[in-house]
Amino acid sequence: NSSDAFLLYRVNEAIRKSGAVVEFVREHIILENMVSIFGNTEKQAELINILFLPIVWGFFHIIKAFFSTPLSALSDKIGRKVTIIFGWTIYTSVYVSFALIVFLPSHIQIPVTFVLFTIYALFYAFTEGTEKALVADMVPEEKRGTAFGMYNLATGVSTLPASIIFGFLYTYFEQQFPGYGGTFAFGFGGSIALLSMILFSFLVKAKNR
Repeated sequence: NSSDAFLLYRVNEAIRKSGAVVEFVREHIILENMVSIFGNTEKQAELINILFLPIVWGFFHIIKAFFSTPLSALSDKIGRKVTIIFGWTIYTSVYVSFALIVFLPSHIQIPVTFVLFTIYALFYAFTEGTEKALVADMVPEEKRGTAFGMYNLATGVSTLPASIIFGFLYTYFEQQFPGYGGTFAFGFGGSIALLSMILFSFLVKAKNR
């Protein structure tokens, strides 16, 4: 999967296009007064949009931390493969949703953003610990150090080309079809995730639990 920074970039693109967050702040006197000291209206809008991103990102990590242990532990009961497949189903759904987020009405973009990041946090909660547990299940105990090293190498190395390809698609299709670059890129990411999940379900043999 590509860098999660693209999710924040997509949110930033959506809220700037719709003005959803700026509109929300303007409708609440306390928030309006807090930003009123920061220059003119244009600078205030820029600040509002920038500050929204770390709020969303912090919220995402809170949800992820809260659910990681219980959802990873679920794999001990229902099996590693089932848990991972469920997690990657979430990933696919979230990427398809981010492909379409810029087309939503402005008044629902903020709640939808938090809902999507909540669901995306569950993807990590379902898969991060479970994937490592699956690696441990699949190799002899004396080979686990090597197996974890190879696993981390593979995931680390693949993130760079995945991000480059994603960024290229985003930029290329934005140039060819203005306003739709992110839609193509996130749609492609969701499709690849779906294909990977299908291949995983058929090709990876996990121990029954």
